[in-house]
Amino acid sequence: MNLFHYQYIIFLSICYEKWNFVFVMDYWLNISDQCDDTVI
Repeated sequence: MNLFHYQYIIFLSICYEKWNFVFVMDYWLNISDQCDDTVI
């Protein structure tokens, strides 16, 4: 039970990191799109 709980926490942390990375990339792409619009 303890080991399973430990693996579950690792799984959640990995999912959170991946989701956070996707969110940051999406945010960065939106900013770059806005910058391109202002340049044009």
